[in-house]
Amino acid sequence: MSFHDDDRAITSGVTDGKSEVYVDSQSQAIRGGTMVAENAGELVQELILAMEAKLSINHVFNKIYPYPVATRVNQQLILKHKQNVITSGLKKLLHIAFKIFS
Repeated sequence: MSFHDDDRAITSGVTDGKSEVYVDSQSQAIRGGTMVAENAGELVQELILAMEAKLSINHVFNKIYPYPVATRVNQQLILKHKQNVITSGLKKLLHIAFKIFS
């Protein structure tokens, strides 16, 4: 994921960062990743803690972040992962459900 669209990165003028996370498909635990960005050492600490504690990505995803805060990029990274996991069949089902209930 690029930091190009992250609000805090934009307001700080540091949008050239990138991060990637590797997630276990069964447990949804963080298995590793990489981050290249200004202050990456501080930003990655949350993900390292989650990995060491064997937490699922949902623990980071469901966290409430103040806005705008630099570590919110971790939540956005997991959101992108979750969006890629949704199959086209599930997308169609959700689209139909949305039409029925809206």
